[in-house]
Amino acid sequence: MRSEEIMPNGRMVLVSVGRNTSDPLYRDCFQWWSVLSDSLLDLVSEGTVKESEVNSFNMPFYDPNEGEIHSNNVKRLQTE
Repeated sequence: MRSEEIMPNGRMVLVSVGRNTSDPLYRDCFQWWSVLSDSLLDLVSEGTVKESEVNSFNMPFYDPNEGEIHSNNVKRLQTE
């Protein structure tokens, strides 16, 4: 499990894609989705992944703006 990789008192770096507008419907990062789509279709053509699995693939996504990122201040995260 991934939780076994966590070290006590360790550090974590989170990288996030954001948007430069307050409009949550504005999309300026479609190129990432094109790369992901092309990669998944390549896996189907290679026979590594079934087309039905790609069609049922769901990846929730939200790209926050700078204000939303700064409004979340995590002081400590504890895992067990």
